[in-house]
Amino acid sequence: TLVTMSKILKSDNAVKAVYEDDFQRFLKQIGILDEVAKGSIKCKFCGEPVSLGNIVSVFPEGGTIKVVCDKPQCITAMNNYFNEKQ
Repeated sequence: TLVTMSKILKSDNAVKAVYEDDFQRFLKQIGILDEVAKGSIKCKFCGEPVSLGNIVSVFPEGGTIKVVCDKPQCITAMNNYFNEKQ
């Protein structure tokens, strides 16, 4: 089953859900698993460290990979961000 808060990668208006069991493999494939596991990568919207326990979304932006934490205000900000880009 999919996790409650879907782990997504949004690119070119495509949303892809990743099964929780595959999520760490996905993070490794895109080269950020170690950073997320160490908490050294920051949420795009609040600037707080993102970990394996609170990561909700991953998406490309300007040649880099951005992540979003599970704070409700960050999820809302992400939704608004993507709606404005359409």
